[in-house]
Amino acid sequence: ISGGVCLRLDPAKGELLGTIAVPASLDKTPGGWEEIRVAGDALLGIAGKHLVCVDRTSGRLRWRFDAERDGISFAVGKNTVYCVDYWLPRHRRRGDAESEEGTISALDAGSGKVVWQTTAATPAVTEPPKPPDLPSLVSPQVAWCEASGVLLFTRNDSTAAAYQDATGKQLWAQELSCKDPPNAYTSASPPIVLSDCLVTHAGEVVDLLTGERRARMWKGMNSELRGCGRALGSPCLITVRDAHLSCYDLAGGGHLYFRGIRSGCTNNLIPAGGILSAPHAMRHCTCNYAVATSLALVNMPEASNWDTGCCGPTNDNRSSRSGSAN
Repeated sequence: ISGGVCLRLDPAKGELLGTIAVPASLDKTPGGWEEIRVAGDALLGIAGKHLVCVDRTSGRLRWRFDAERDGISFAVGKNTVYCVDYWLPRHRRRGDAESEEGTISALDAGSGKVVWQTTAATPAVTEPPKPPDLPSLVSPQVAWCEASGVLLFTRNDSTAAAYQDATGKQLWAQELSCKDPPNAYTSASPPIVLSDCLVTHAGEVVDLLTGERRARMWKGMNSELRGCGRALGSPCLITVRDAHLSCYDLAGGGHLYFRGIRSGCTNNLIPAGGILSAPHAMRHCTCNYAVATSLALVNMPEASNWDTGCCGPTNDNRSSRSGSAN
């Protein structure tokens, strides 16, 4: 998105192929596109109070879903689009049930017709975000897991509920903190969703279908994580800052620290495409870790383990637990 307009780029050359603006019927929406997803031949996005589906090539409007309140966010499923319609915090009033309630909707991806709807609590915010440049709250949002058929709902400072994706039946409801540890250096972040569980920034693991707690994946070196940023996940690795950069091997269960390397203020250790990379993101960081560098690692099964506690089995398409930087 650039200037509120979606740019179509050639994936090989990066050349501009065309642009897709917000449909003319919504052109009075300030700011244009705010958030977009691609699903097959469709482009879905948020423009103001509208969830819009257009042809990803021509930009022709297919359908729109209008929020009844003043906020909306969405997730794309296999043949379904899920969204939550909510009041912004400034319009919620404690004790006013209507202002503290949102609606989760499942829409047919082809037609935009409602498949099911259910209400969800969006409590009034009791504390302003602190500090101002590090928001401590999460806007209401949903996340979909295809493997388990589960839709997760997160708002304010916790993940609150899980629903069966096909019917909207609530599977469980509890408060799972999105800001743990609750210090000034971390912001609230939604959990990582794996095939059968969710993982919080603090390493807590919860079964997606039952809401039951599992064995914790990691704890910080000093009983809690140190530093800013959030945990990032892939099917094989989760990366998290605990003073130093570190990663957790989902197959072997080992927690590997890249000692002395300065992280970005947002987690810049990214597992993707078989490569574990850390692009430069240390600007303005004042933490006392000497090695400010960019790096990229690949899996090397032939290399001996060089850090205790990362001894799980490997395979060729998994991001590195021991490797070389380039």
